[in-house]
Amino acid sequence: MAVKKKTQEIIPTLLIGVGGSGYKTLKAVKQKFIESGQYSNKVPPMINFLCIDTDPNTLNETVFTTSEKLILTADTSKILGNINQFPYIKSWFPAHRIKQTISSGARQIRALGRLSLFANIDDILDSIKKAINNICDKKWLSGDIIRTNDSVAMHVYIVGSVCGGTGSGMFVDISYIVRQLIELESMIQPEIFGYLSMPDALVNISDSSLVRIKANSAASLKEIDLFMDGGEVFSTQYSDNFKIANNIGMLKPYNFCYLISGVDINEQDTIVKVEAEQIFHSLGAGTMQDTNKSYYSNIPTTAFKPIASGEFIGKITNYSSLGVSSCAIPMEKITGILSNRFASDLMNALLEYSNPKNETTPPWEELALRFIQNNGFEIDSQQELKVLNKLYDITKTPSISPSKHKEFKISELCDILNQDEVYYASQHAKLKKDIGDKKAQLETDLIKNYAALLNNSMGDADQGVGIAAKTSIRIYQMLEQFRSKLCAEKSSISREYSNLKHDASKHKVFVEEESLKMWVLRNDRNIHSNCEEWTDSMNAAFKKLIQGERRDFAIEAIDQLMNTIKSNVDELKKFKENVKFLKDEVFVKNATFTGESLNEGESSWLLDYPIIETSDLDRIYRKYIDNPNIYETAFVGKQEGLNIIEKWPYFANNQADFKIKILEYAVKVIENQIKDLTIENFLTEKSSVTGEDEIKKAGEALALKGKPLWQINKGIYPAVMQKLNILGVYDKETTKISGHVRNILQNKHPVVSTKDPHSITLVQTEHGAPLFAISKIEEWESTYNKLKKVEFLHAITEEEYKIDWENYPFRPITFDKQEALKFFTLGESLNFIQRIEIKGKISYYCTKDCKTTVNASNKEDIFLGYNRLDAFESFAASQYVRKMSVLIGKTLDDMGGYRDQMQHVYKHAKDLKDYMEQIDNPDLQQLISAEIRSLVPLLKELDAKRSLQEAESKNKKARAVTKR
Repeated sequence: MAVKKKTQEIIPTLLIGVGGSGYKTLKAVKQKFIESGQYSNKVPPMINFLCIDTDPNTLNETVFTTSEKLILTADTSKILGNINQFPYIKSWFPAHRIKQTISSGARQIRALGRLSLFANIDDILDSIKKAINNICDKKWLSGDIIRTNDSVAMHVYIVGSVCGGTGSGMFVDISYIVRQLIELESMIQPEIFGYLSMPDALVNISDSSLVRIKANSAASLKEIDLFMDGGEVFSTQYSDNFKIANNIGMLKPYNFCYLISGVDINEQDTIVKVEAEQIFHSLGAGTMQDTNKSYYSNIPTTAFKPIASGEFIGKITNYSSLGVSSCAIPMEKITGILSNRFASDLMNALLEYSNPKNETTPPWEELALRFIQNNGFEIDSQQELKVLNKLYDITKTPSISPSKHKEFKISELCDILNQDEVYYASQHAKLKKDIGDKKAQLETDLIKNYAALLNNSMGDADQGVGIAAKTSIRIYQMLEQFRSKLCAEKSSISREYSNLKHDASKHKVFVEEESLKMWVLRNDRNIHSNCEEWTDSMNAAFKKLIQGERRDFAIEAIDQLMNTIKSNVDELKKFKENVKFLKDEVFVKNATFTGESLNEGESSWLLDYPIIETSDLDRIYRKYIDNPNIYETAFVGKQEGLNIIEKWPYFANNQADFKIKILEYAVKVIENQIKDLTIENFLTEKSSVTGEDEIKKAGEALALKGKPLWQINKGIYPAVMQKLNILGVYDKETTKISGHVRNILQNKHPVVSTKDPHSITLVQTEHGAPLFAISKIEEWESTYNKLKKVEFLHAITEEEYKIDWENYPFRPITFDKQEALKFFTLGESLNFIQRIEIKGKISYYCTKDCKTTVNASNKEDIFLGYNRLDAFESFAASQYVRKMSVLIGKTLDDMGGYRDQMQHVYKHAKDLKDYMEQIDNPDLQQLISAEIRSLVPLLKELDAKRSLQEAESKNKKARAVTKR
C-alpha cells in the first residue's frame, strides 16, 4: 500500500527586498527554493517576492520575474522645481538642502530613496496588493503544499540595509504601507520581520567610505527606533487616496527587527548567505501544533518589554539578531577530489596492460605476429610472401606457345615476333594496371586492419595504449624485414629478367639475319629453333617482369602501411604522454588534499563547515568506487565513454579537451556512485570506525558555533535574551541529530525538513536587546553628529513630525533634577503621568496617550511607584524624561498661543500650591515646592516668546496701515 505523502503547511509570506542588499538576500533565498527538493525545486505559490530599488542595474538579472521587480524612478529636478504640486512630498522633503537625481540610485542620500517611494506610491501599492492577494488565494488551501488558514497572520519579511540610500530611506515606510494595506483587506495584522545590515556588516570597505555609511546608519536607526519605541505615531500621507491610519501608526513597524553585523566574517557574501539561510528555514517552520500560531508569536510578550530599572529604565528591548551554523558533506569538493582520483586511476588503467605470468611471449609480440600472418606477410610453399598472390597469381601469367611459329613461313617470322612483342607489352600494361588496382585495395585493407588492431587494443581493458604502441613498433620492425626481403628478391629478379631479355634478343637477331639469306644458304630448322628459344626466353622474362611488378607494388603497399604505423606510433606516444601528464601533473595533484579539513571559506562552522576529514576520503572512495579498472571498458567505449577507441588521435592532439572530457566522465560516475551518501548515514558509519559518537560531536559543534551576528555591550546591558532556534535536516520525521541538538540547547525548537541530504543547519536567534546596547552605536552616532552639520542624513524629517533629532540620542540624555521636575509636573498636568487607584492602592503610571486612562495590564503604560516621591525618582532615573520632553512640548504647542500655554502652567502651579497646603508630609511638601519652582523658568520663557510675538504682530499691522 502506497504511503500517503504528508501535506506541508506554509504561512502565506511576502518577501520584500529594498535596495541592493535586500535584492541580493532575496535572490539567495529564491535560489534556495530552486535547489530544494523539499519544495520540488520551485517557490511555493503562497510565497511571493518583491524587489524594490531605484537602481535599474541592480534588477536587470532574470532571477526574478517582472512582477517580482519594481524599479522606482523619479524626476527629482521636476519635483523639486515644482514642489508645490507635490504637497505630500513637500510636507517633509528638505528641498532647500537636496537637489539630486535618482536616475542611478539614491546615491546614499536617504531622503532621495524615500522621495522615490512617494513618487511611485501607486506602483508600490499595486505590487504589494497583488502579492498579498496571490499568497492568500483560497486555492492554496488544498494540495501537497498548502497555506495556513486565515486565522494565522501572514508573514512579511523586509530585507535591507541601514547603510545606503534606497533601502534605509524607505525601510520604515514599507512596513507601515504593508500594515495599512492588510488593514484595508480586513485581515489579521501580519508578523513583520525586518532585516537590517549594520555598517560593520560591510566587509572590506575602506574607512573613508564608511564615514557616510555610519552616519546614514545612525540616522536610519534613530528613525526606526522612534517608532519601535512608540515615541511617535506614524501618520504619513502618501497621496490623496492613501495614508497611514492612526490605529496602524500606533503599531510598531516590525514585530521583529533583526540587526546584523559582520562578527568574525571575512567575506561579504557570507552575510547574504546567513540571512538567506535564516529566512529559508523560518519559512519552513510553519506553526506550533498546539496553538496554530507561528513559533515566533509568543516571543514579543516576553522579549520586547521596557527595562524595569537602572539608568535605561523604560527603554524597550525591541531588537533581535540571528546566526547560522551548518555542517555539511561538501559534495562539490568531494566530487572534485574523488573525480580527479578516479580520473587518475582511469589514466593508470590506460597505461597498464595485462601480461599473465604463465605466458613467456609478450602480448604485443603475439598481436604483431597475428597481424602479420592474417595480412599475408608469411612465406608460402614457394618461399614467397603470400601477400604477393593478393596482388597477382603468378601461375596465371599469360604466355605464347613456342610451337606456334612452325605454322608460319620464314619470311613471316620477323613480323610475327614483332607482333608477339606488342602482345607482351599490351599484356604487361593490362596486368600492371590490375596489380596496381589490387595494390590500392591491399593498402586500404592493410590500413583498415591495422586501424582495427589499434581500436581493439585501445578498447581492450587488458591492453591499452602501451600494448598498442609496442604492437605497432613490432609490426613495423617485421615489415622492415619483409620489405628488405622483397627488395632483395626484386634485385635478383631484375638481373634474371635482363639476362632473359638478352637471350631473347640474340635469338631474334639470329632469326632476322637468317631470314634475309637466300633459301639455299639459310638453315630453316635453326630459324624455327631460335624462334622457339626466343619465345621461351620472352615467356620467362615476362613472368619475371610481373614478379618484379608484384614486388614493386607490394613494397609500395608496405611503405604505405609503415608510414601509417610510424605516424600512429608518434600519435600513440603523444597520446601516452598526454595520459601520463594528465595523470601525474593534473589529476593526482588535484586529488591530493594535504590539509585536515576540506573547509576553505568562512570557518568556525558558520556556513557549510565540512564534517569530512581528509582521512575519510579514502574510505569513501574505496566504498563507492572499489576497483576503478572495471570502468575502463565503458570509459573508452562509444556508448557511455569517450570513444577513445576511435577518437584517441584527436585526444592526442587536444590535451585540454581530453582533460575536460575525462573529468566530465569521472564526475558523472562519482556523482552517480555517491548520490546516496547522506550526512547522517556518513556520521553513523564514521562512528563505527572511530568509536566515537560522531552525530553528537556534530550536534555539539552546531550548537556552539554560529552565534547571532551582533555585538552587545554586556556592561551596559547584561540581561539574558530570549532564544529561538530552528534545526534544518533532510527529514524531520527520521532525523537522528535532532535529539542531540535539542539536548545541548535545552530549549524546544522547531525542526524543518529541507530534503538536503548533505547538510544540517542550525539557525540561532536572540531577541530582546535595546538599541543602545549595540557595541558600536556610539561610534556611529558620533560620526552622525559630525556629518549632519554638512550633510542631510534623515529620510523621516523633523519638519514632518515636529521633532528635534537632538532629543533622540541612542544612549540617554542626562537631565538635571530641575529639568526632570519640570517634565514630571507638566506630565501630570497634561495627563501623561496619572495617579490611579488599584485594589485600594494609589499607583503612579506614565503613559504616551494623555487622552485615555492608563491600563495597568498594558505594557505600554509604565508603572512609576506607589507614591509621588517614588514616582518622581523612577521618572527622573529613566528614559521617560526624554520621551515626555517631546510629548509635552507638542501638547503645549497644540493648546494655541503662548498666553494659553502660560495660563495652563499658572493654573497647574496654583493647583500644586493648594495641594501642598493640604498635606503635612515634609518630604512631599518639599517635592511639590520644587515642582512649582521648576515651572518659573518655563513661565519666563513663554512670556518672552509671547512678548516677541505680540511685538511682531503690532509691527505687521503698522506696515499694513502705512500701505493703505
